[in-house]
Amino acid sequence: MIYRVMDWDKFQNYSQRNPPWIRLYRTLLDSQDYAELSPAAAKVLVLLWLLASEKSGELPTISKMAFRLRMTEKALESLLLEISQRGFLECQQEENDASNAQAACKQHVPSEERRVEESRGECALSSFAAFWQAYPKKRNKGDAEKAWNRLKPPLDQILVALDWQRQQPGWTKDGGQFVPYPASYLNAKGWEDEPASATHAPTGKSAREVIEEMHRNGDF
Repeated sequence: MIYRVMDWDKFQNYSQRNPPWIRLYRTLLDSQDYAELSPAAAKVLVLLWLLASEKSGELPTISKMAFRLRMTEKALESLLLEISQRGFLECQQEENDASNAQAACKQHVPSEERRVEESRGECALSSFAAFWQAYPKKRNKGDAEKAWNRLKPPLDQILVALDWQRQQPGWTKDGGQFVPYPASYLNAKGWEDEPASATHAPTGKSAREVIEEMHRNGDF
């Protein structure tokens, strides 16, 4: 594995090949990636910059780095992975290296990760909204949403289960008086229940078909 410092030529463009110093920029103070490094990784990163100055941004082998930093190769590899994932290092697979290079070299893009997390949050909200619309008893929505966010249940399975469960006598009797509260249904994993008789067996519809039918019936 060959490691290089990211953007070395941009930030450390020396006229002298092997200077006795490196540039350290104030923007590091506002770098969230640097702030989120472990104390050990943050310390080692600065030392890696010093080592990289000896060869135009390219770092020595792991064994040589471990010797010069006075640490074990195993500990160094762990820190190199952490630093690489924060976008401070890039690495290339050597021709004879068949190790897990792709995992180690995976670059960290904070803004993209945040977008993914935000997208997941939006999906969770829209999934709960779909469940809430499909569930016949709309009581204690806050408790139901908390249960949903904690359990992260499979919406498609729930919609398929509700398609036949809403037809059960126990759920239709007395205007749905005996339908479980939505939070209770989720906590009990009610979508995993099995029908008491073949009369109310699952219809075999997909979640998409269930949603389309609910739209047609004005239930969704």
